[in-house]
Amino acid sequence: MSNFPVHQKTKATIDKIITSPSQAYLFYGQKGLGKLRVAYDVAYKILKIDASKLANGAAHAGLVLIGPEEGKKNIAISQVRDLSNKIWRTGSSTDSKRVIIINGIDKTLAPAANALLKNLEDCPRGATFILIAESSEKVIPTIRSRVQLVYFREPNSSLVEEYLVDKYNIKSGLAAELVMMAHGVPSRAEGLMDEVLLDETKQLNSLVKDFIKSNIPHRFVIAKIINEQKMGKDFLQELTYAIRQQSTILMQGDKEVDISLKNLDKVMHASTCVNNNINTRLILEDLALSLK
Repeated sequence: MSNFPVHQKTKATIDKIITSPSQAYLFYGQKGLGKLRVAYDVAYKILKIDASKLANGAAHAGLVLIGPEEGKKNIAISQVRDLSNKIWRTGSSTDSKRVIIINGIDKTLAPAANALLKNLEDCPRGATFILIAESSEKVIPTIRSRVQLVYFREPNSSLVEEYLVDKYNIKSGLAAELVMMAHGVPSRAEGLMDEVLLDETKQLNSLVKDFIKSNIPHRFVIAKIINEQKMGKDFLQELTYAIRQQSTILMQGDKEVDISLKNLDKVMHASTCVNNNINTRLILEDLALSLK
């Protein structure tokens, strides 16, 4: 496997898949943990592809990738309907190995998902499906029941720091800061190599801490700032990380844990509302009133 940092338990599962692939898997976990990167790496090893020979957009006959088309949020049913032709015509025999990567299966509407189900039920020998999602719960149950679940959790921070130091030739202190600001998510830490984005993230992080600790009037001030700077989605993402971390470090069974989990539900609901273009300031002000 590539040196991209992956949690030890996840890596052990991936190694088994490479050695003895089954028909279908669901890679799921939060954004930024390298699910698509790992899926490609698994595909290359199953198909015995030298990735260095696939530069400049070159394709391989045994590898099929499906994801939302540019400018679209969901996988189109036409893309899934084309899949049967692609996987059946690939190779010279029905036993030829193929890997089909479907990125964003949790954002696929019911008609396309049902069409995909038919491909899972009727596919050639030697075909391996790797479905990718941020949430397994948003994948329709009939698909979930036909795949092996592979959960991507955050790797140890030291692994991410070592990866950044080796790949980008930066000092360990900067790597540690990037990992902390990225909440341990490797791809987010890579993105924070951009100084402008790092400064923005630091500002958001400071506002999040103030929002959690402040009284309601000051929270309204922060809501106004976030709305004016059009940072609602990023602010709520940072707030989600902060409250999730807070609930993790508290002891199980503690009353504070229950409060923290309820807060997390409220923030995630607020994120959904903002993503659906509901007035950001109103959502943040409602959160300012309800957050404990």
